Order: sequence, then C-alpha cells, then structure tokens
Amino acid sequence: MYTDDDVQPEVAIFEMFKSQDTGLLPIDNFLCALKATGIREDDPRLKTTFEMLKPTNKSNENQELNLENFTSIVSPSIGLLSRAFIDQCIVPEFQDFCNDIDEIYWKCKDNQSGTVRFLTLITFLTFSKIWTSSIKN
Repeated sequence: MYTDDDVQPEVAIFEMFKSQDTGLLPIDNFLCALKATGIREDDPRLKTTFEMLKPTNKSNENQELNLENFTSIVSPSIGLLSRAFIDQCIVPEFQDFCNDIDEIYWKCKDNQSGTVRFLTLITFLTFSKIWTSSIKN
C-alpha cells in the first residue's frame, strides 16, 4: 500500500491531469498545463519527451495515455517536469510574467523619445520601424 510519501513523481503528475471519466491522461491537457509553467516544446531538456509524444499526438482525435505509457514517455525528464509543476522553475507564475511583459510592450511601443546606443545604431538605422523587448535573467 502506498502512502503520499511513496508516490512516484510520474504517478503524481498523471493523477493531476488524468480524466476522471476515462482514467487516461489527455495529451493536449498535459501540454497546455506544461506550457502554463513556462516550459516550451522547443526546450532542449525535454527533447526526448516531446519526440515520444509527437507520434502519439499526430492524429486528429484527442490522444490519451494510460499510466504505463505516460510513465515511459516522461521518465527521462521527470526531474524537470516535477520542478515545473511545483513552481520551482526559473519564472514562477509564468503566465502572469508574460502578461506583465506584454503590458509593458504595449505601453512603450509608441515611445519615440530617447537615444539609441552607439553599438545598436546600425541595426536601428536598418530596422528603425521594428520594436522589440528582451528579457535577460
């Protein structure tokens, strides 16, 4: 018999996102929840996991995984996935962070004052109508 301390991370994640009706985990729900943590499909740390999900997810129907298949797919990256789902990644509350950056962008987009640093002057002269924001940690 398992206690809460004995639950494997793969099982805990599966239980969080499985359908109560079918007992299976919808891949789309899992990927959406993963994206909400700030993890993206092009993250090299999850390359193996996403490669294993792709063949399963090419069908038009919503694909679902049982616990055994889910565990075999996520096992190579379970450490990162566990940290992501308990908000221990670099940017906690990632969606709030994205919303804040989006708001800053739209407030600043029409700002024409200020000066361009010398090192970026050539880029500015070439692409003077382009505006972007950049985040560095």
